Amino acid sequence: MPTLDEDPYQVLSLSHSASRSQIRRKYFTLARMYHPDKVPEHRRQQSEEQFKRFKQAYECLMDPVRKSGVDAERQRRDKAASDAAQELSKRQREEKERLAKERSMQEREAKARRQREEAAAEAERQAEWLRQQAARARGPARPAASNYGTAGDSPPPYTAPPSYTSSPPRTSNIPKQATYNPRTYTYSYTADIRSSERTYLFSTSGRRTQRTPKTSAENVIHIFKILLIIPGILLITLLILIVIIFVIHFLRIPYERRTAIIGAGPAGLSTAYHLSQSGSFFSPHIPHTITLFDSSSLLGGRSAGSIPLGSSKIPLGPTTIPLSSSLLPIARRLGIPTTPIHDGIGDLIGYGTGSFGVWDGRSWAYVEAAPKNFLDRAWWNIGLWLRYGAANDNTQREMIDFRERRKGIRVPFKNLGEALQKTALQGHTEQSAENWLEERGIGEGYRREVLNAWVRARYSQNLGTITAFGALLAADHAHSVGVDVAALWAAMAEKSGATLRLGAEVQGIERGSWGGWYVNSTSSPLLEMYDTVVIATPWGLSPLTQSLEQQLQPEDIPRNVSYVDQHITLFVSTAKISNDEFGGVDTVPGLILTTPCSWEYRNISGYTGRDGLGQPPFWVLSRIGESYGDMGKREYVYKVLSADKISDDLIQRWLGRGKDFVVVWRGYEKAAHSLLLPNQESAFSKIQLDQGLWYTGSIEEAATGIDMGAVMGENVAALIVDQWGKEGKYLSEDRRRPIDEE
Repeated sequence: MPTLDEDPYQVLSLSHSASRSQIRRKYFTLARMYHPDKVPEHRRQQSEEQFKRFKQAYECLMDPVRKSGVDAERQRRDKAASDAAQELSKRQREEKERLAKERSMQEREAKARRQREEAAAEAERQAEWLRQQAARARGPARPAASNYGTAGDSPPPYTAPPSYTSSPPRTSNIPKQATYNPRTYTYSYTADIRSSERTYLFSTSGRRTQRTPKTSAENVIHIFKILLIIPGILLITLLILIVIIFVIHFLRIPYERRTAIIGAGPAGLSTAYHLSQSGSFFSPHIPHTITLFDSSSLLGGRSAGSIPLGSSKIPLGPTTIPLSSSLLPIARRLGIPTTPIHDGIGDLIGYGTGSFGVWDGRSWAYVEAAPKNFLDRAWWNIGLWLRYGAANDNTQREMIDFRERRKGIRVPFKNLGEALQKTALQGHTEQSAENWLEERGIGEGYRREVLNAWVRARYSQNLGTITAFGALLAADHAHSVGVDVAALWAAMAEKSGATLRLGAEVQGIERGSWGGWYVNSTSSPLLEMYDTVVIATPWGLSPLTQSLEQQLQPEDIPRNVSYVDQHITLFVSTAKISNDEFGGVDTVPGLILTTPCSWEYRNISGYTGRDGLGQPPFWVLSRIGESYGDMGKREYVYKVLSADKISDDLIQRWLGRGKDFVVVWRGYEKAAHSLLLPNQESAFSKIQLDQGLWYTGSIEEAATGIDMGAVMGENVAALIVDQWGKEGKYLSEDRRRPIDEE
């Protein structure tokens, strides 16, 4: 039974923040497991003890007075443990400081002792050198004088004097005799030196080496050496001058640019990330700071948001990116895990997406199951050929060609139309996908039953309204990998080093006299100065539109783009989608795409929104995950994208009568996708609107999605870096932010 030393929360295996309903549910679960009547005889006594422990812990926690006492006692113990830990940490820190001081004192004493010893040794060496110099200056000791010298005395026996390395001094009154060798010669001297008292007789000799005259070959070599030395001296002088210029150049403090990015969506985050990665050996990094504004409190823009469900979160935005997306290598570089999508059979791009079906509101227009082996794949491809002819193969060839052309769009490009024209993709944006596919011999059956379903699932449009470029993008998106998009946005923002101003709305920007811009946001009461501003939000949806249109030239104002809205519904149920509502198959696929019926396809293919839905009441219905309830039952999580609100009665019909479900979230996403309408003029908004003012939204006039937004963000970052490179690290004073206003 619980004692004062036993925590009731631990007895029930609960966290201290558990609610009353969680305590009650956990107790009933344990009570059913350990009730004495529910266990065998040999475990009954142990079960009774456990049951009493659970019951007393439950009664303690359900009684407010006792529960408050338990919480107070836990808090007291936690505080005591925290105080003890802090005291221990303080003592350890003081002990470390004391030991560090002692170690430092010992090191100083040892250093001083070494210095004294080295000074003494040096003094001894100096003294020894001075003694040697003094002895060398005195020369060899002379013999003591004798007491002879009177007339008639015989001189002492002759002793040879020491030899000298240099010639002895010549005296004019000393007779000398010399012998000469033509190359090496020796002077021999014999001299009598008499004085009034004594007569000395000694001889000495000196050896000299005569300098031999140089030959002509030696003179040539000597001249050649001189000619080599002069260029070497000039080269060394030049190198010294280069080093001096290099040091002076880099000792100058470069000008730090300030960049404001308005919009923390895929384009804005991609711009910030690639700006931080700029710079190389041939293109030095230019110092800059980045500030990221967004009126939302989440990163990701329109693709952000998640709903908590148990211990996990359900993302509201996309959870996959195409394999051809530039975001995939970034995710791998930043350590974001990716999940390969289960391979299907013979879908429109030849790679597969797993099990899915296309529902036209009355029957299944197309159903594709995941293959079990290569025989299933081969048999399914034969069935596709018999049903659609060469339409599937033709579409695959067009997809491969489109993918290769899209890879040819190299950043940076200053105009989207020119980039599409260089890669021969301009025609893809001038025609509707319906006409473009029909011209290439792809039949109406394949267009309606397969291609149109993927377009509706991604862009909420039909083939009659969307461009061929957008339709092929939707088809390419079918070959994707799963990724935690929210984690990818957070990692990119952290890697960029940008200052995040989430929840701050930019209300206006004004041109500055130095060539930059003043930014007015709710995060600061003052106008902030920036050298570069990137507008990474849709032009028509931004509050900046009105203030900027008065400052820009008419030809520089971006075009207004139309958008399609959609409803998002998340519900959880222990049942799978019933084939009573979706009849014709034994097991309803986990991914249900939609398309109009054959008799209404031509009439509504040219409409969008709810007018383009047709018989199906939604765009796509997918089973996006599984969870386990409190009782351990498996629950399926479903996500519905639709033009109108999905009612509970409709969900009940999908699951079957009597099946329980819970709607965990209903939301309305405004401007979910841009309408990719054919652009006959092939004219797109400018990317650079003014000096230091850039716009990423022109990409949404041709394509939409997080992968295309990331491409435009990378392109804008490359254009900005190129502009900085042309301006150089050191701007003139008239191009710098006014210091007195900062």
